[in-house]
Amino acid sequence: MKNFVKILFLMLMTLFIVSCSSDPEVDAVAEALASGSDGKVSESDAKCVAKAMKKELSDEEWTAYHAFMVEDGESPGVEMFGKQAGAMMGCGVEMDLG
Repeated sequence: MKNFVKILFLMLMTLFIVSCSSDPEVDAVAEALASGSDGKVSESDAKCVAKAMKKELSDEEWTAYHAFMVEDGESPGVEMFGKQAGAMMGCGVEMDLG
């Protein structure tokens, strides 16, 4: 019984650690979103948008989006900005169009 409790405890700790870890690419995109907004997007909102984009995009699209946001890569296209607008709306971030 003690071994079962130990194993269960270790499994729960592993799950907790994995769920609390962050993705450096998501962090970099969130930082770019926050810093590029002139203070209009908070760090937590930017992180929400970056996580939503990572979930929404394919691996190839995410790579292009990350390169554009962080490394000043090639513009990923209008469709990508539509997805970003959807992610921003989902996170409650107001878009400044003017």
